[in-house]
Amino acid sequence: MNAIKQRIKKSSKIMVIITLVLCISLIVGLCVPVTFLIWHAIAPNADLSSLNGISFYSSAGQLMTTTNELVAEMYTILVSGVLILFVLFLALRIFQSISKDVIPFSQDNAKRLKEIAIVLVVYAIVQPIARACFYSIFNPEMVIRSSFNVVSIILAFIFFFISVLFAYGAELQRLSDETL
Repeated sequence: MNAIKQRIKKSSKIMVIITLVLCISLIVGLCVPVTFLIWHAIAPNADLSSLNGISFYSSAGQLMTTTNELVAEMYTILVSGVLILFVLFLALRIFQSISKDVIPFSQDNAKRLKEIAIVLVVYAIVQPIARACFYSIFNPEMVIRSSFNVVSIILAFIFFFISVLFAYGAELQRLSDETL
């Protein structure tokens, strides 16, 4: 049993490091849209042509030809990035909790998994709505096709199911501890 606990502790510490690297990478990556939006606020009449032939593609793979398209896409990236960052922070707290206590099945972890499921559903709904709204504000003549992210919804159901399993495991752990 001790060997299993050591493996759990070691694996969760590795996951803490990986999740921290992902969080930091995402935060650094979100500096790009923030910087661009600040640049656009300072110089609203600046054109993409001033960037010397750099091509930008939307997350949907469309070539963006105007500054307004790029502004709309940057706002969409910010909304998506913040939601994904929230999921990563919840995952980080789960891994930190496991590495500290070596008890994966806790009510706190079950609650965090359920929160991840909720954020994934929110992401699946908000991201296409935000994308459509930002494009309609900044580039109303462009027809944007945006659909709900089915993968996020499926992942949300999976995380919700895992949260139920964790809650059940926490209850079994509590009953086992009381018996001893």
